Amino acid sequence: MAALRPLTRLRALTLAGNPAAAGPGARAWALAHLPGLAFLDHARVSPADRAAVRERFQARARLRAARARGSGLCARARVLGRSGALAACRAAHAASQQHGNVTV
Repeated sequence: MAALRPLTRLRALTLAGNPAAAGPGARAWALAHLPGLAFLDHARVSPADRAAVRERFQARARLRAARARGSGLCARARVLGRSGALAACRAAHAASQQHGNVTV
């Protein structure tokens, strides 16, 4: 799939039946990395398709950046927008501060 990346003017691509694109993320990868793509698997690419894929890839990029900064679990939960995980992190952090522990 990476060999397709330089083909920025590619307008139509058929992945169906291609063993190289058998993975679950092949369609999303194509939409994210081939900006000129208008048709994918014989169907028009909609702006909603692109927006959903863009959000997915941006969330992954934010998570990788948080990991690279050495951020703790609370920062990762915040990056991903997982409120339940963030609340648990904050509670754990508050409890550790009460006991003089340094965590997170």
